[in-house]
Amino acid sequence: MVAAARAKGLDYLEATALKVYCVMAWIPFTLTIFLLAEKIDILTGLIVGMGCLIGAIIGVKLAVWLGSEKIKKIILILVILFSIRIIVK
Repeated sequence: MVAAARAKGLDYLEATALKVYCVMAWIPFTLTIFLLAEKIDILTGLIVGMGCLIGAIIGVKLAVWLGSEKIKKIILILVILFSIRIIVK
């Protein structure tokens, strides 16, 4: 989704914000379906949710502080490093 938004001319931060908005729009529907099917462990979900919230807050502050260009370079470096790790392993 981020790649499609980038192709439309949005920068990384705008594209990521659009992705998050789209995901959040679906959460009430999927949550309802899984709650009705009793497929959700509430305690585990709350713990994971809090971890995601804290990570998102830190990530947003870091992304705004570093800027779009530095974030793209960091992601490129990480993709290369993980690709090398997969090939070596």
